[in-house]
Amino acid sequence: MKNWANTQGSDIKTGEGFVVAYSPPPKHDPKVMLMQAMGYEIDMDPFTALMRGDERYILKGDHKEAYDALIEHGWEACFAYYTSNQSMRHPKSTDALREKRAKTLN
Repeated sequence: MKNWANTQGSDIKTGEGFVVAYSPPPKHDPKVMLMQAMGYEIDMDPFTALMRGDERYILKGDHKEAYDALIEHGWEACFAYYTSNQSMRHPKSTDALREKRAKTLN
């Protein structure tokens, strides 16, 4: 996989008008350990986010290889991959949060 930049611990690749970012689990980071000790919920699992504007479509796990093959085909190809892997959708994904909000309002 080529052209993935590492920024603040995440691997990032840019498509036309969107970005894919992979965040590995934090390593024994003293800040993370302190926040956990203080009772903050810290997501320790790796995830891959497909991002455009303020939308974040997040899958649990490492999906860099799949997105790497799709980025050159554009947003629609990457979003189709995301929608075909809903069983791995992260609860903080834009669509998951919208669904949660809608249920709260009803």
